[in-house]
Amino acid sequence: MRALGILTVLCASLMTGSELAVSVFVNPAIWKLDDRAQAGELARSMGKVMPFWYGAALLLLGTEAYQGRGDAGGRLLLAATLIWLVTIPLACLCWCRSITGSRRV
Repeated sequence: MRALGILTVLCASLMTGSELAVSVFVNPAIWKLDDRAQAGELARSMGKVMPFWYGAALLLLGTEAYQGRGDAGGRLLLAATLIWLVTIPLACLCWCRSITGSRRV
């Protein structure tokens, strides 16, 4: 079970690092570009990968929460899983807005 925990933390932290890098470094560089087609291409390529990554993290968190339901940290894992479950649709909504450039989806 220790390997599952390590895999869960690894998956979630790599995704967090990727999201942070995009928000802090990539987006400001894209906003300076004159060609919006390049920005759209990057967003589309990230959009193809991120939903699977989100799903994998949710699956790992859910499995970890299920296996640790009797442990002291089981409720924290369940809370993390539920927060992550809410985060996925919000992230997809923001991604759709960035692709379409509209305020409403």
